[in-house]
Amino acid sequence: MMHIVTCCAVASAAEHYLNEVVDASARRKLISGCQQAAVMAGDEGKEAAITHIGNLIQQVSRPTITRPASIRELIKTTICSFEEKRTDRDVRTGWSSLDRISPVRMGDYVVIAAQAKGGKSTLAISYAAEVCKAGGSVLICSLEMPQGDVVEKMLSRESRVPISSMYTRNFSDYENRRLVEAGMRMGVWNLEIRDDVYSIDQIAAAARMSHARKPLTMLVVDYLQLVRGPKIGRGDNREREVAEVSRTLRLLSLELGCVVVALSQLNDDGRLRESRAIGQDATAVWSVQPSENGDEYKNVQIPAQRNAESGVGCDLLFEGKFASFSEK
Repeated sequence: MMHIVTCCAVASAAEHYLNEVVDASARRKLISGCQQAAVMAGDEGKEAAITHIGNLIQQVSRPTITRPASIRELIKTTICSFEEKRTDRDVRTGWSSLDRISPVRMGDYVVIAAQAKGGKSTLAISYAAEVCKAGGSVLICSLEMPQGDVVEKMLSRESRVPISSMYTRNFSDYENRRLVEAGMRMGVWNLEIRDDVYSIDQIAAAARMSHARKPLTMLVVDYLQLVRGPKIGRGDNREREVAEVSRTLRLLSLELGCVVVALSQLNDDGRLRESRAIGQDATAVWSVQPSENGDEYKNVQIPAQRNAESGVGCDLLFEGKFASFSEK
């Protein structure tokens, strides 16, 4: 502050001085917040401290204050992106048939829905693997299975070694070589898998910390109905709790500028389980259904989306023994 006071400030440098104040304030918040987290870790446990640190990162990592862009500048930028055919905001699945009917961009919130054991986790893991192979950064928060199971599914997909062999641990020499080769390829991925976050506050904190280390391309939450929501008042129901979880994930996708993929179970009547707000929050809902073309396929229906036409769908090859989806 003394630096600013002793300098001869001029109007043209106001933005610079304002950002210096913001930066100094952020440093003070970090020092104070870390001290508070240390106390919380002793009094309330590590989960409370981790959540506090995640919220602290959110507060201090906001961009510096800049002049908002005018509508003229926004239109110019958008038109230029059309002319240059820029696709830097696209987050492709790797399956052209799905990319064509349901394009996904940074900041989108995609819900993958299916009945229990319907293939939603396999679809999400396959999508995450394609993003990693394209150089993206992915965080998977798995509440349904431990880290090791997620890794085994990815290894099976990449090595073409059956997932059943992962459980028996009986591999041929050829399969051992395939696993080693796949492991070397996956070893350079920007991938983090968490199986120790159970509440929406913990998931948000983990995502913000991961994003602070390296900007996230994708956050996967498997699955939404297992996430503990915020504390709600007496008389509130489970539907509202799930709605708050979904709303927080939607806002998180905008805050971090990454794709959030949340998995959701379907009721017996084919509706998103426990809250209609899930579909309302989502940029797109992908519903995984049996295909008329046989058990080796799954039909991905798009009942609702904002980026393209709703009520469309496509078949993807479902290779359950390799925990994989691929093109027909």
